[in-house]
Amino acid sequence: MGSVEKVTWTGLSVNDVPQYRLTLRVRGTDLQEFTGQLSLFIRPHELGTFAPGTIMPVAYEPEKPQRLMEVPDDRMEEAQQMYHRQRVLMGLADPRGPEIHARGTVTTGVIMSVTPTGEIRHGHTGIEIAVRFRDLGGNLVDRSKVTFLTPSMLSRLTVGRQIEVFHLPEDDTQFSFAVDTIDVGPAAE
Repeated sequence: MGSVEKVTWTGLSVNDVPQYRLTLRVRGTDLQEFTGQLSLFIRPHELGTFAPGTIMPVAYEPEKPQRLMEVPDDRMEEAQQMYHRQRVLMGLADPRGPEIHARGTVTTGVIMSVTPTGEIRHGHTGIEIAVRFRDLGGNLVDRSKVTFLTPSMLSRLTVGRQIEVFHLPEDDTQFSFAVDTIDVGPAAE
């Protein structure tokens, strides 16, 4: 996975679709960070999807890590799993996140509050997020947890925003939700 740092138009367009060069900060499989570039044709109405700070899956060859490529659809799940493993190793996510996402019941929730904890891990800000959603019995429940996000992701967590929440059927205190391309799993311990 890489975090978009800069988007530059290359000057080329094909069928009125401009090509952009994205500069991304990538964390490799060895957890070392490097900068690479990826060229994509992006329709004007989709350009906002690639704003600085956006996390996106990328592939690279170890001998040329600066030359990035799109992750093929058939390897997208593998890329998501690797990203989650990295976040767990860095103390930013709980290892139960993928299980909650896979087995969890899906419902719509509302962000009730976002409070900084004052802790920073690997450049990620610790925040406590309070969410309200309905459990399997239809009762409104309030749950909160601490997670760590890049500073650019914080503006996407606005009070009142509706989000998709995944919670375990047998224990709604175990929940996760996704913010754009980031899956915010259970609190890091």
